[in-house]
Amino acid sequence: MKFIDRYRQDKEDQFVDNAVIVTFENICDYAAQMPSADSYEIRYATRMPSLKAAEKVLESVRLKFLAEDVKADLFYMEGMICGKIASIAPPSQEVYQLRMFWSRAPGKFINKLTGNPIDLTSSLSMGPVFTGTVREWYETLIETIVDASNELRKQHGVTPNKIYVGPNVRCILEACVMYRPSFPGGLQHYGTLAGGFKIYETNRLTNDVEICLDLGDERHIAIVSVLDMNII
Repeated sequence: MKFIDRYRQDKEDQFVDNAVIVTFENICDYAAQMPSADSYEIRYATRMPSLKAAEKVLESVRLKFLAEDVKADLFYMEGMICGKIASIAPPSQEVYQLRMFWSRAPGKFINKLTGNPIDLTSSLSMGPVFTGTVREWYETLIETIVDASNELRKQHGVTPNKIYVGPNVRCILEACVMYRPSFPGGLQHYGTLAGGFKIYETNRLTNDVEICLDLGDERHIAIVSVLDMNII
């Protein structure tokens, strides 16, 4: 009897694993066929061996959507998966915990806490000198982003995992060697940076990089303001 029960459990576990992938892909395909929107109503027939298996499948599917910053309110009823999926809204500009600065002008060193240029003639030493390429200079923006993230972690004990940028700043990040592109549908991110940051493009025209962690009603945000955007 134990062998039979175990066999049934193994078959159900295998069904759940396969159903998670199929269900997730079916919902994504359904959303891709709908007119562009921030949320989608879901309702389609599917087969589940038991209500317990259905709950396991839907819980895993919810987590897969959450990993892509999409909230999935799904439930199983009378052979149907019903519910709604919606992208998680980006944070507002007015909410932030700290701010740092970075200059796009290659070789222009600034105080990251104030944005003021560093005066290289204020001492006997020649100070920092940059002799690399424009692309190598862009890598220092990522270093500033990491500094801001680390400072947010020190102050609030959180680990930011998302970046919101305007289209101009996104082009800078895409030129960096630590950028990894993504080719998603309308609900997902553009790519990732080293350290696990997901990159999203905000609808606002801004030269700020918003580094944040969204915990539902609680948002922790650090901002890196990109200066000298008129200089290549």
